[in-house]
Amino acid sequence: MSQRFPVVFLLVLALAAGVLLSSGAAAVGTAEIGFDHDGAALDINDGLAVTPAGGSITVSVVTELPPDGLGAWMLDIFYDPAVFSIGPGDCTAYGGTGLALCNPAFAPNVIRVVGAAAAGNFGTFNLADMTFQAIGAPGECSSLNVGSGGGFLFTDPTSPTPVDLGVVLSNGRLCIQGTNGEVGIDHDLAPPDINPGPVNLAVGDVIKLGLITDTPSPNLGAWNIDVHYDPSVLLPLGCDPLPLGAGGALSVCNAFFSVVEVRSVGSAGAGITGVINLANFEFQAVGPAGSCSPLEIDIETFADNASTEYNPLITDGEVCVTAASADVTGDGTISGVDISAIVKARFATYDPMFDLNGDEVVDKEDMLIAIQQMKEFRQNGFGTEPPTPGD
Repeated sequence: MSQRFPVVFLLVLALAAGVLLSSGAAAVGTAEIGFDHDGAALDINDGLAVTPAGGSITVSVVTELPPDGLGAWMLDIFYDPAVFSIGPGDCTAYGGTGLALCNPAFAPNVIRVVGAAAAGNFGTFNLADMTFQAIGAPGECSSLNVGSGGGFLFTDPTSPTPVDLGVVLSNGRLCIQGTNGEVGIDHDLAPPDINPGPVNLAVGDVIKLGLITDTPSPNLGAWNIDVHYDPSVLLPLGCDPLPLGAGGALSVCNAFFSVVEVRSVGSAGAGITGVINLANFEFQAVGPAGSCSPLEIDIETFADNASTEYNPLITDGEVCVTAASADVTGDGTISGVDISAIVKARFATYDPMFDLNGDEVVDKEDMLIAIQQMKEFRQNGFGTEPPTPGD
């Protein structure tokens, strides 16, 4: 087949699904078409997707459909081929109840997605996943635009005369990480800086982590930054924003922005400079011992006080969960007394104090952890606690 989808192909696809194409009748409902930049939950979200120079990134083109549903579609997605490329196998189209295809080489700067579903698709529907390779210079960006011209089709599943859906289009944006400024995680808070993880945290313990920026030149005037985490490993407890008025800035944070992300937002009319602690987020380790949660930074806005946007270097973080201390008696030692208490707890009502690995059951695994910790404690010398996880 040639690079372009011939019209006859779309007709065959529609007929295979039992759907005739647009009748040109008046729109019966309005759909939104846009981009999912982060993949955390299928939705249309604002902002941009950022990848390191030479890296790759996947975004989805998504539609939020009216009750009428979607029966046939054809749309073109425009991007800048000087900044990002997409290979023959890097676009996957989804037909839902029907059939769909994606052609990433429809034109040098155009991806075409077509599909048809006689039974219709409904709700929030993923039309295609697209994986782009960054080939431009650090700091360069490409818009993602859905064209609504002659190659556009979006109809309901009514048969035999489908009806055009009204459409609202939301554009997307891809950027290559720049070298002007940096945003990252501070795992130890002393002093405020961007430092590599992971940090180890015992089951049930609490930690504060900093969201830090080394501001771009000339300054940082506005930011909107999310940090994604694994809710099966970490439980957010709260946050502290940049102090009111620090550097002339106004800032808020939200530790409960969604079930998978925390957020920091702020502005500074005069601009702030230097290494700045934008927010501290507090988490409790709730995952089992051995589990880890990445702390993935997603930048929605990062601009100076003249509204010039920057794409800083991003340094993500990580928290890993270790077993809780076997000193269940709280006497500062780990001994046979603690192990005996854990053995007894196996046959009593569940008490998380004795669940050293955080798997919600007190069993042989907790006893083995306690025995290992006792050996390490003895090797360190009586009266000397072993290093605390996270130190």
